[in-house]
Amino acid sequence: MACSRCVRFCDEVSKTGELRLMNRGDHTTIDTFAGRELDNAYSVNTVDICPVGALTSRDFRFQARAWFLRDSESVCPGCATGCNIDVSVYDQVELSDYNGQAYRIRPRENDAVNKSWMCDAGRDVYTRINSNRIDQPFAHGIEVSWDGAISRAHKLLHGATEIPGSVVGVLGFDCTNEEAYLFARMMREVFGTSQVALLASRPLQQGDDLLIDADPHANRRGVEAVIGDAAVGDVAEYLKGAQGVIVLGADPRHYMHASAIRDAFSGIKQQVVFSATVTEATEGAAIVLPTSSFLEKEGTWINRDGRIQRLFRGSRGHGESREDVVALAAFAQAFVETWTERSAIDAFDELVADHQGPFGGLTYDAIGKLGVETQTAASSTDVLKGATS
Repeated sequence: MACSRCVRFCDEVSKTGELRLMNRGDHTTIDTFAGRELDNAYSVNTVDICPVGALTSRDFRFQARAWFLRDSESVCPGCATGCNIDVSVYDQVELSDYNGQAYRIRPRENDAVNKSWMCDAGRDVYTRINSNRIDQPFAHGIEVSWDGAISRAHKLLHGATEIPGSVVGVLGFDCTNEEAYLFARMMREVFGTSQVALLASRPLQQGDDLLIDADPHANRRGVEAVIGDAAVGDVAEYLKGAQGVIVLGADPRHYMHASAIRDAFSGIKQQVVFSATVTEATEGAAIVLPTSSFLEKEGTWINRDGRIQRLFRGSRGHGESREDVVALAAFAQAFVETWTERSAIDAFDELVADHQGPFGGLTYDAIGKLGVETQTAASSTDVLKGATS
């Protein structure tokens, strides 16, 4: 069959033109030009649009039977574009040990964001769900229960709570809006710290004019909108002299950060890190609390165009990990009893009530599966578009 869908995709969408119809009549075949390969940044989209399965993905081929998988709707965490995606997760009663493991990501149609396409790099982010995960809370390198870890953290930080601002907070740009709001509120109400440090988790990447954004973070615009003027300017100076630090979704010890930031963070003795995966920060932290990947929790992100989109929980948690908002509320409750357990939707309702700007009047139902536009102010994402690092 030579329907030429893949040929047209390479000509009209990726504009790389590797594929051609070769020969004529009943000898027609689809092939690449001599010396060329189908190797553009969007090549696997040809697999999605092939009507007969003649093109397959090398990454997914022979990995799982498609009828054993269940698709879960989500948003790609690979960059600030926020492509809508379906994540194929293993879901079988007979082989329950495999349940929750992600096997592939495919684009989900949304004409306002990514139409029906996504980049090849974005398809690989399912590895963040499966690989390098933290399964259990740790206290000083020893596996403990959640109650044990929080109790130990309370002992380490309780004295510092008597001195407002002596415990500082570091937040990453992959956190949801709900997590950013709850984190900043916890730092303010529990530890008397009015400001929060915002840190990138990955260096800038090469962007393009189609879907790939230079900012490799899913929610920079959302986190900046939630934190607002409470974001510190000089992170290294903010960390210096602190008695304790709480980190959510960031890695202050990552090599990409300035040595002044890494040294200031390393100089803080009492470190509590909430993280879904093993990082440089978790390796040396006093307390490590395992949190959820993007597929294991509810929440919202705001993409580079100011569109707020929902994350849907499509998989069980990994090991003893908890959703970030649940983990934050339990942690805060150990210090202030009036803090109660919250779900993502509870946190979002509180966020909307406190931040009328871009979030005013929004509900999860109003956002739906395709998202809605917000009036977020221009962020650094606009400046970064097309940049390299």
